[in-house]
Amino acid sequence: MAGGPDGAQPVANPDEADPGAAAGTYVVNEAQLGEDLTEIDQPSSAEAQAEIKKGDHVTFSGEIVCSDCSGALVITVAPFVPPSETNNGTAGEPDELDFRPPPFEAGKPGPFSMAVPKYNGKVVLEVLDDRDGNGRPSKGEKFTVLHKMGEISAAKNQSGLTIDFSALPGVPGGGAPAGGPPPAGEGAPPPGGPPPGN
Repeated sequence: MAGGPDGAQPVANPDEADPGAAAGTYVVNEAQLGEDLTEIDQPSSAEAQAEIKKGDHVTFSGEIVCSDCSGALVITVAPFVPPSETNNGTAGEPDELDFRPPPFEAGKPGPFSMAVPKYNGKVVLEVLDDRDGNGRPSKGEKFTVLHKMGEISAAKNQSGLTIDFSALPGVPGGGAPAGGPPPAGEGAPPPGGPPPGN
């Protein structure tokens, strides 16, 4: 599979989880939003964490591993929906699928600790390398998902979580892993320059 002009490999079926992987890293090829959001629309990460801590909550802690990420990592917690389940009544009730606490700004790779509203379902941790700082995926930004095949629960504290951007999945068809720097003119280059080409 040929890469784009920036060397990034396209991701076929980015919404499908690889059942053999605990985490996968992808590059955003296109971002579609239903509406423009501004900073005024959302509380800061610190304000959101303070609000969560006022209610029934658990703590997720661990480490983000990434050798070429920026200092703008954002963690979002979302319900875990197995790839085989659909919305025809087997994936859970609609209010369960609507569980979406505010994003947590982790900053640089390394240790993190965040409050998460208590939730009786299984969850995933989505981590975005938000190089342009707009709080949402943009073309060329990397993201990864830690799902542990549905073993992460927001009903209890979770420690020792490792979110590893270097666990790049192979491109379907046996190609090189997805990844690489953002396209020219978008986002900041990683410290020390782009990763070596494959």
